[in-house]
Amino acid sequence: AERRTGGSVRCRISDGSVFGWVEVDDPTVAAEARRRMHPSCVMVLAGSVLQGEAILNGMDTAPRWDGVQMTDRHGVETEDCVVLAYRAAATRKGAAYAALCSSTWVRQAEGWQLIQHQQTPEG
Repeated sequence: AERRTGGSVRCRISDGSVFGWVEVDDPTVAAEARRRMHPSCVMVLAGSVLQGEAILNGMDTAPRWDGVQMTDRHGVETEDCVVLAYRAAATRKGAAYAALCSSTWVRQAEGWQLIQHQQTPEG
């Protein structure tokens, strides 16, 4: 399990590339998240489906998590695609949130980019 308070949670694949869940109010980290998101990325979150610019707009206004713990990690890696699946437990202003998540990353000319992310709330 990996737990972080502030900052980001990251994992590394065989070629040394790093993927992660960004949750911090640091503009440099937000800029990196924007750079690493594919322009057509699709996200399925509790109660909504977002794509592209709508995700970026949401990043500007969404409250950040106080802490995140990732467990039960699974992944598959091919030459140009990485799929990560995990259980996330997070807190925001004292409220707990738990979800099953998956993220899909594709290798592009610019490097690895997030093309899909989903969260299914538990409970």
